[in-house]
Amino acid sequence: MSLVRFLPTPSDRMGIIWSLLAVQGAIVLEYGPAGTTHYSMGLYGGLGLRFQNRLFTTHMSEDDVVMGDVTRLEEAIIELDKSYAPKVIFVVASSVTAVIGTDIKGVCRYMQNEVEAKLVAFEQGGFRGDYSVGLAETYKLLVRNLPKKDVAQEAGVYNIIGASAWRYRMASDIWEIKSLLDEALGLRCNACLCCDTSVDELQAMGKAQVNIVLGNEGLAAAKYLEEKFGTPYVYAVPYGYSGTVSFFGAGRRSSWQSS
Repeated sequence: MSLVRFLPTPSDRMGIIWSLLAVQGAIVLEYGPAGTTHYSMGLYGGLGLRFQNRLFTTHMSEDDVVMGDVTRLEEAIIELDKSYAPKVIFVVASSVTAVIGTDIKGVCRYMQNEVEAKLVAFEQGGFRGDYSVGLAETYKLLVRNLPKKDVAQEAGVYNIIGASAWRYRMASDIWEIKSLLDEALGLRCNACLCCDTSVDELQAMGKAQVNIVLGNEGLAAAKYLEEKFGTPYVYAVPYGYSGTVSFFGAGRRSSWQSS
């Protein structure tokens, strides 16, 4: 780690995990040493994320690292599925497993037949960039793996993409956006990536008439949803008077109004 004057910038791995912890009904399993996960827990708690019985690690021995043995990962997936019955298990690589090149996706592929939960792999281990890279990857992989195809659009429904727990007072901003759209246009929020949402809401993302993007990290995910469901997206943030006017103007151009 390079020398920094204040706190170091979080890596892509950190952005992935804090985003996934905002998804209720899912478990995050990190394949790596226990110390790596434990070191991060203070940050997640400071962001207001609830990770009790939702964030786990497999731990790794020296033999696992040297020999590339994934038995601990296989056993952890089965144990979590039986013990907690989550709808989704997000399997995340640590820095150690990223260095040795463990095939997380391959393990999830053959283990899918052994468990009821849906397995989604994240192989970024903290070496591909800062947290913004992790956020973009998380939004993209979530919309590619969780939304159901047979969901019909509903009038007055929207999704929010790009709400990161790392941003200052993001929960308050989300509340304000929901309040504005409800009072002004009678719209209802379905899923919010990734700030206090759930697996059920992510699976129903196709019902939205429009996706609201709050940061450039969410653009790739919004474009994919537009291709898959035909859902238009608005890239605008209602900060300040002029920003709020522009926000509603962008929405009208995208026909998100319920009337």
